[in-house]
Amino acid sequence: MSDIAFVLHRYPYQETSLLLKVLTREQGLVTLIIKGAKKKHSDSYSLLQCFQPLKIEYTLKGDLGTLKQVERHGVAPVLVNESLYSGFYLNELLLFLLHPHDPLPAIFDLYAHTLEQLDTHVEFSLRLFELRLLSHLGFLPDFRYDATGALIQTQAHYLIMPGHEPQLLTDMNQGLTAYIFAGADLQSFAQGDWNVDSLKAAKRLCRIFIDQHTRGKLFKSRELFVASKKLS
Repeated sequence: MSDIAFVLHRYPYQETSLLLKVLTREQGLVTLIIKGAKKKHSDSYSLLQCFQPLKIEYTLKGDLGTLKQVERHGVAPVLVNESLYSGFYLNELLLFLLHPHDPLPAIFDLYAHTLEQLDTHVEFSLRLFELRLLSHLGFLPDFRYDATGALIQTQAHYLIMPGHEPQLLTDMNQGLTAYIFAGADLQSFAQGDWNVDSLKAAKRLCRIFIDQHTRGKLFKSRELFVASKKLS
């Protein structure tokens, strides 16, 4: 079969081959073997890099496939420093949250678009990607309404917990501060009308839901970014 794809991660496999975790547009997340990719003068080895859009030909047998042919399908974005670590974070997030062989073309397109934006709008691009990914996967509530079906109020505050609709607060419980969000920020999430405060709130909210659905897995990209900041 033929598809457009991105390599999310690659691992050595036997002496000369590679095992690839690949995001495809039509089949979602697939695992492929490419034989002989590490041999000298292999054209495919240099192509199979993260963030490079590819056109691939492959066969599937059960959960594991074999990559038969690969070629460039556009220009890879130039990612350096913070944008590079952010790109690796996107890859890890997809690997943690997506189920194999679950076609999600909208997520593929979102990923491709986000890679193009990372170099100039890192923080905004990350928050938008996280929110849209979590929404596509059905993990987020509808931020237009609270648990009773009433419209979110700008001046009110709401308790946001995974698996529940926003709950209007009449008493600010300090023990749950991390889960309390301003109505104005929830409206920003729903409408895409961003400001400094709503971006910070989105980061906090996405961390809650991501930690919930990845069961607190550690992101190597975060660790590497923190280490690089200390060195600089």
